[in-house]
Amino acid sequence: MVEVFKFDKIFKHDKKIKNPQDNDEIILCAACLYKNRIKYISQPSNIKDGIVTLGYRHGEAIKMMDLLFPNIKWCENSVQGFLSSKNRFLTRVEAMQIAYKAKQVEELGCALISEDLY
Repeated sequence: MVEVFKFDKIFKHDKKIKNPQDNDEIILCAACLYKNRIKYISQPSNIKDGIVTLGYRHGEAIKMMDLLFPNIKWCENSVQGFLSSKNRFLTRVEAMQIAYKAKQVEELGCALISEDLY
């Protein structure tokens, strides 16, 4: 028998969180944006140019950047943030506001870190 994956089991406060199919926006995962002025397909809806990599934690998104761009100093033109359920890249500050509103975090802080979520 195959076990069914339940989305809401990922988060600490899973009883308070609605599924991303609902209208409320939630934070899904860590992300890094590299601003290189190139347009890529399948990027978050609010990113016009540059590339976004994703990970469970920011370290994984950073490793992906290193694999994609091994010979450049991409960290000078990058921003760490999060991907939302509405397919938007959010900075750590913007993500904290969304996570607090969605009750993914109990206290409103300055900036969100992935350890706050899972």
